[in-house]
Amino acid sequence: MQSQKISTEQYGSSPWQDREILKELYHEKDLTQEEIAELLGCGEGTVNRWVHKFDFEVNPIGSTNETIREVDLDTLYWEEGLSQKEIAEKCDCSVALVSKQMSEQNIPVRGGYDGEMTVYTGSQQGYQRMYVRDGDSTKKCLVHRLIAVAEYGYDEVVDNVVHHINEVKWDNRPSNLTVMSNAEHASHHHPSNQ
Repeated sequence: MQSQKISTEQYGSSPWQDREILKELYHEKDLTQEEIAELLGCGEGTVNRWVHKFDFEVNPIGSTNETIREVDLDTLYWEEGLSQKEIAEKCDCSVALVSKQMSEQNIPVRGGYDGEMTVYTGSQQGYQRMYVRDGDSTKKCLVHRLIAVAEYGYDEVVDNVVHHINEVKWDNRPSNLTVMSNAEHASHHHPSNQ
């Protein structure tokens, strides 16, 4: 599958919430939830939530995930010392599927979250988030704020709002982000309150 996101002109600002779009991508184009998430610019959990909300028939695990059923997860994880991410890459499936299979097989995980620091992204209310798990600690940050810090500097961003100029919450191109004070942002969204 191509690794590009869809345009907002084609599908709108929250395409994962559109029944027809998800139906087309999931059932007609037969994309995985992971592929749809990448295409729509949201997290896999978001796609999964909307697939269930629309009461779609869940696609069976595809042939690219069959390898996970043929390997000895306990040996790979405990004896060979592979992480869940490394097993997922070896089996050409998602880390979530490895985790699910390990849980179903009652294979315990190494301390904390697989014993190693992991970075992953997700989406909440349309905003992309970055999560960093290290042991039992999870830190999260909005991706557009990280990009704004890189573009404008920490001091400019820290006490201000990072606004999406085109109002598309997942369009995090630096040219689409501007820094506003809380008052400027409030008056932008509620001009009648001035």
